[in-house]
Amino acid sequence: MLKLKMCLIFMAGVLCYSAFALEEDPFVPMLPQEPPKKQTTEIAKSSSVAGPPPEAVTLPAMVLSGVLWGTDKPMVIIDDKVYGVGSIIVSSGAKIHKIEKNVVTVIYKMQKFTLTPVAK
Repeated sequence: MLKLKMCLIFMAGVLCYSAFALEEDPFVPMLPQEPPKKQTTEIAKSSSVAGPPPEAVTLPAMVLSGVLWGTDKPMVIIDDKVYGVGSIIVSSGAKIHKIEKNVVTVIYKMQKFTLTPVAK
């Protein structure tokens, strides 16, 4: 319980209250408090999310006829056009993600696909 001490001053025959001194912290709650609960966030797993299953995406037909490798900016030849990393393939709308020695990774409708050169 909060306890107050009153200081009294007698001045010229008049009794005055001059100050209150507190023995306890006035900001501490007087009622018992429960410890704070830890907030946890759970990430929903894709299997538990309600909704239709994702559609099967197929990559449109395209021919990877060459890979220019070993330079600062590797290039590929797809459907007789030259592309670099980050380019959009005109015939399909797929984006070139990565160019490696014998494999090109493209992203089409948020899914990754790999292309390999066609042997002649």
